[in-house]
Amino acid sequence: MPTMQALASTDKPRALQLLDQVEFRKFQERRHGEHQLYNQDLQDGQEEDEDELSHAGSEEEDEDELSHVHGEEEDEDELSHVGGEEEDEDKLAHADGEEEDEDEHSDDDEEEDKMLNKPADDDSTEVAEVAPMYLQVSEGDELESESELESGRRRRRRRRRRRRRRRRRRRRRRRRRWVGGRRRRRRRRRLIDVGAVVGDVVQFMSQGLACIGTAAEFTSTGYSYEIVPGAVSMNIGLSVGSGQSLDRLVRGHPPSAWISVDFGFAVGITAKLTWSGVGLGGGVSCGASGCGTYITVAAIGSVNLPMVTAACPFGAALGAATCAQAFGGGISAMCCNINLQTGSNDCR
Repeated sequence: MPTMQALASTDKPRALQLLDQVEFRKFQERRHGEHQLYNQDLQDGQEEDEDELSHAGSEEEDEDELSHVHGEEEDEDELSHVGGEEEDEDKLAHADGEEEDEDEHSDDDEEEDKMLNKPADDDSTEVAEVAPMYLQVSEGDELESESELESGRRRRRRRRRRRRRRRRRRRRRRRRRWVGGRRRRRRRRRLIDVGAVVGDVVQFMSQGLACIGTAAEFTSTGYSYEIVPGAVSMNIGLSVGSGQSLDRLVRGHPPSAWISVDFGFAVGITAKLTWSGVGLGGGVSCGASGCGTYITVAAIGSVNLPMVTAACPFGAALGAATCAQAFGGGISAMCCNINLQTGSNDCR
């Protein structure tokens, strides 16, 4: 009982779970109902006693009736511990009827007070005795309930662990799919595509900038004319020379040679004997691979020597132009070669 009282005071829902809910509810109804009937009987008995004092019986009959009532109450106490709900209700009704008969035939107020006080004490003892019967729980039942609760907790823990394992497996599968599956192949394709694009860009830039930094040496014979004395000069004539890019020389390719009819402009310092500045040249040349035309922009430097040669068919002078032979070299900044046979070009 102390264990049950402590449990009911601390954890009421758990204490109710250990009891039979149906029987417990019936006990509560019966307990509260008895107190209400008892109070009502007290009021009715007092009113009837005031009216029936003149018709009181003998003391022996009252004592017999009281002893009979006590016997009935003792029987009710015994049956409350053993019998069912229907027998308890019948005995309570019979006890109420006996109490009414006793009230009708009582003569003395003192005897009536005794009759009224004794059932109250009996009811309190009955309630005190009945309550433990419904609330009493054996130690074995309590241990069983605790074991059931513990087993329920274990089951819930197992379920949680299983759910966590399933979630971890799903995450691992997703990671594997991302790394080794279709998404990984897509990533490889993207890398390959990006690499191909980068290669194309590099090749395009190398082709576009292939002419930059190309070193060339030349020799040309023709008529030289100064458009702006000391600043701008023009040259038209027959030229023979060779040219090779630094890249091709490093790779071991042989130098190339050509002969051409060309023209050129030079802007910078253009004296009669020397040119130094930026030149623009173009012409038609023929080599081992065929004939073509070209245009070149380069930084040049040359020496012009006046002479008389067969390369100047109109003599040593043609108006303001004089026949001269130039020797020099340059570093190209832009070039454009056009193949006259195929029409292709590589302007860059």
